[in-house]
Amino acid sequence: MIERFYRTLNDILGKVVDRAQRNWDEWIPYAVAAYRATVHEVTGFSPNFIVFGRENALPIDLVYGAPTADPSYVSLDEFVAERQRRLRECH
Repeated sequence: MIERFYRTLNDILGKVVDRAQRNWDEWIPYAVAAYRATVHEVTGFSPNFIVFGRENALPIDLVYGAPTADPSYVSLDEFVAERQRRLRECH
């Protein structure tokens, strides 16, 4: 599984590094963020959603607006119950 991740990471980095391939280390945080935000075919969810139960806000959200926010919850118990439901659905 880790070899597959490295191949994917290498593919992403190959698209953004300079021709001399000397700045690859500067692009790792961006490449990993892109990977974590991408919906995976097998699970149908992004790694962000599986770990956190929601998608992370991205800088582009400042330009186009944030995705629809979570509904407002009446209580903390309701919030926790919804998060648990979402994580069970991902699992």
